[in-house]
Amino acid sequence: AEHRINYLMLDINSQEVIKGRQEGFPVYRGDSSRVETLKHMGIERAEAVIVTIANDITTEKTIRAIRQICPGVPIIVR
Repeated sequence: AEHRINYLMLDINSQEVIKGRQEGFPVYRGDSSRVETLKHMGIERAEAVIVTIANDITTEKTIRAIRQICPGVPIIVR
């Protein structure tokens, strides 16, 4: 059986957003370390979050923002 998982991606880099959209991915420009951005994207509905940020400080800020809104959501960090 095929399972569909709804997802979206955030990237702060406009060029990456353009590239992702051209390749058919649901990617949006935004700062994932900002609570307002996460709320706007509907993170309250997330069953899980995957964080793939190269910068450790931004990763920590993003995790804190996610936890502020959704303290129990599973977070996978790469």
